[in-house]
Amino acid sequence: MLPRQARKYDIYLPILYNDGMSIEEEKFVQVQRELFRKFGGLTSIKREFPLRGIWGNETTVYEDEIIILTIIDASDNIEETEQFITDYKGMLKIRFEQEEIFITGQNLTIY
Repeated sequence: MLPRQARKYDIYLPILYNDGMSIEEEKFVQVQRELFRKFGGLTSIKREFPLRGIWGNETTVYEDEIIILTIIDASDNIEETEQFITDYKGMLKIRFEQEEIFITGQNLTIY
């Protein structure tokens, strides 16, 4: 098989609400189901082994325990996927009750 171009997205999800309470497992399961249906697969870090994210501004520093969901899009319709990711981010902010959800995207080659 020849190498092909794709786009990788990492979605950083907190495991705690801002008040310190655990986010319900069903919310993560729902996200995984939705992304699986859209992209045909995903990779995730277990909630039992969260990463620590630190971010902030001049006056406040925030620390979050996070997991990362990774999806690969090898389709030819980048614009459609970019719009989906933008819209999905807005929905995740509401579902997880967050001011911000961090999502990165990068081009890659699949061999």
